Amino acid sequence: MFIGFALAMIVSLRRLTKLTVVTEERAGRVHVTVHGSLTFLGVPRLAHVLRTIPAGSSVDLDLHVDFMDHAAFEAIHAWRVDHERTGGSVDIDEVHENWYARSSARSAPAAKTIPKGRWWAPWDMRRESGAVPAVNPLGLLTAGAREYHASTADRMRSVMSRLSHRHNPTALFVTCADSRVVPNLITASGPGDLFTLRNVGNLVPPHGSSDGSAGAAVEYAVNVLRVPSIVVCGHSHCGAMRALAEGAHQGPVEEESTHIRRWLANGEGSLRRAGADHGELAGLPASEALRRLAQANVVEQLGNLMGYPVVRERVESGSSRCPGCTTTWRPPRCTCWTPRPGSSPRSGRPGRARARAAPSPGGGSAVGRVIVGRVVPSVLLNT
Repeated sequence: MFIGFALAMIVSLRRLTKLTVVTEERAGRVHVTVHGSLTFLGVPRLAHVLRTIPAGSSVDLDLHVDFMDHAAFEAIHAWRVDHERTGGSVDIDEVHENWYARSSARSAPAAKTIPKGRWWAPWDMRRESGAVPAVNPLGLLTAGAREYHASTADRMRSVMSRLSHRHNPTALFVTCADSRVVPNLITASGPGDLFTLRNVGNLVPPHGSSDGSAGAAVEYAVNVLRVPSIVVCGHSHCGAMRALAEGAHQGPVEEESTHIRRWLANGEGSLRRAGADHGELAGLPASEALRRLAQANVVEQLGNLMGYPVVRERVESGSSRCPGCTTTWRPPRCTCWTPRPGSSPRSGRPGRARARAAPSPGGGSAVGRVIVGRVVPSVLLNT
């Protein structure tokens, strides 16, 4: 009996490892024929052959296989995506069972799908509902990573595979580091859509400033990524704007706040634009003063962006646009506008910038000089 079992194991292993891969060129096309069982044991041999195929060539891949496991499918699919990205073409023909076709049908779709459940809810809200048990902060991060792997990672496989070598974002999105601002949520965007620059107060120091972090992001987005839009997004109840309005940047020097004081000094132009030096914010309710300052800050940062030669050149040539937006929490809204054509964003006070109406699934109502509604900035960016 032992001998029979051993012979059966040897036959099974031989069958699993029996794989032939033949490559030839005919009529300007590369023909690859695979015979046998495609398992993880044969992946290195197949991958080696596929890597020798010239980039950009037209390939016919004939699969005469009686079995294909997930590792083999992943290897073929990843190579196919990379090859087609370089301008080549791949025609896969399965002579027997449709192993590759069936695995492709189970893989993540190319288009985005809306996850089930309250995926957007903060941890503490999900914990109250019983979805996430009470754990320490590090435990929350770990639990979130497990949830990602369990419910999201597989569905994003094809999307992230296409993005693994390069990304082509629609916009440089400058916004605040406030944890309540979630750019991909308010723009209904996904991986690869936004090149995001976040800092305290969504500030863009003027060109030539000693702080080169924001400038580096701007230059990379414009010169390398060639983004068609540069967006500055402010928000309501901004702690940075409150500190700016209270003069925290002019307060006494304290070691624990040296960096924040120095950084907030970049917002002095926003105070002037909002009319603080003329007392225009004095006497207003605190919420209204902060709203005006937040909007003035967006317009001011758009002006600072225009001070960067790479940005001004792209905008004046029509290759890029610089819209602004402000998001609020109560009620959840996103207000978007663009500067008046032919003028610098510095040329007007907040509210004087020309509003742009964007398609809205829930409609919208005119408030002041901007259009407010259930809109997403990503609709505006491509109009």
